[in-house]
Amino acid sequence: MEKLVTLKVEHSVVDVQVVRYLSARSPLKNLSLRGSGTGNANLDDTVVLRWFRPQVTNTWQSLKLLDLSEMMNGGVQLLKQWVLDNAECQITHLYLEKYHVIPRRVMPPHLKLEFLSVAGYQARGVDGVGETSTFLDIESWAAIPSMREMNVSGCNLNEVQRQSLVATRPNVVFDLSEDFCESPRLYF
Repeated sequence: MEKLVTLKVEHSVVDVQVVRYLSARSPLKNLSLRGSGTGNANLDDTVVLRWFRPQVTNTWQSLKLLDLSEMMNGGVQLLKQWVLDNAECQITHLYLEKYHVIPRRVMPPHLKLEFLSVAGYQARGVDGVGETSTFLDIESWAAIPSMREMNVSGCNLNEVQRQSLVATRPNVVFDLSEDFCESPRLYF
């Protein structure tokens, strides 16, 4: 297990405590929970059984790629815990394709994201799909200083919003296709 670099638990029910246990004991660089749901009713660290408690202070220091695309449940909590609220986060490639909610508050100074795919994201507004909300959510992630590339294909953006992203964020290369295009996964 000392050489485990990539862990994929896709389209399954995931026990987050086991994932934490494995990542604490290996130099995990790539983690994909694509299409999965968490099997824990509570993601709070206080419920972690003693034998699953990692011996290191941060289990995610080596993680570079995280794929939470199409997660059934628990994905937003994991995104907050492992990326947004984790001062030691080293993730550079984040996949949130066909994700149901992406937080708009994404300016923690520790973020080192270079690539983000939110392809197929459709923010839900009062009357169904919220075109303005989708744009504001995407724009907030594009403002991360380290961001270099974003896949926003299949998001409900109008032409003015697409042009605004390109004009205001010249350091970011956008895939602005109207149809959903899955991003290739780059494993480290």
